[in-house]
Amino acid sequence: MILAAFFILGFGLCASGGTGASSHKKEESYDIYNNTMRVVRRNGSLHLLWYSDELKSSVAKCLRSNLLNKTKYGSRRTLEINEKQQKDDTSEQLKTNISIFVKRTSASATVTAEDDKGLLPPRWTETHDVLNATRHCFVLRAVVIQAKPMWKSECVVFGVKSSEECFEMAERDCTQGTKVNLTECEGVGKKGKRKTPK
Repeated sequence: MILAAFFILGFGLCASGGTGASSHKKEESYDIYNNTMRVVRRNGSLHLLWYSDELKSSVAKCLRSNLLNKTKYGSRRTLEINEKQQKDDTSEQLKTNISIFVKRTSASATVTAEDDKGLLPPRWTETHDVLNATRHCFVLRAVVIQAKPMWKSECVVFGVKSSEECFEMAERDCTQGTKVNLTECEGVGKKGKRKTPK
């Protein structure tokens, strides 16, 4: 989950088959909601960890979010592009604060972000489905597309480093994607002086 040609979160909801949620589905929904809430309230940094290949041209590979404070319905966090810049690169990188709202649904959970500065594209502030989540990461649906023999989603994964469980979930439920190499991002990987975005 941010500037021109940054990341386009499409809106899509998939109709669920069946006549009602089973107790297993309800339990699964509760777990996804609780895990997503834990992730967005985590201390320390969250990162964009994985994205569907269809989003390659419209996603900033290095995204970082730090906790400001917990709220009743989620949290307030920073959100910034933390790409490593060349010495002669004076372009401004996004840095803003957002409020994150997590809501439980009958099948899963949803996430909605509100930007304090109005820097996010409109589709970032729409409500998006969480396909799955662990205590360390969550898989967020960006776009639903028809992929034979079933529907697939274009997705992104946000979380802490080394979230292999969510990579497996994304590979199962989403279109083919790519892991973000966090060593290519500022302030991640090898220790060193962090550059402050202009």
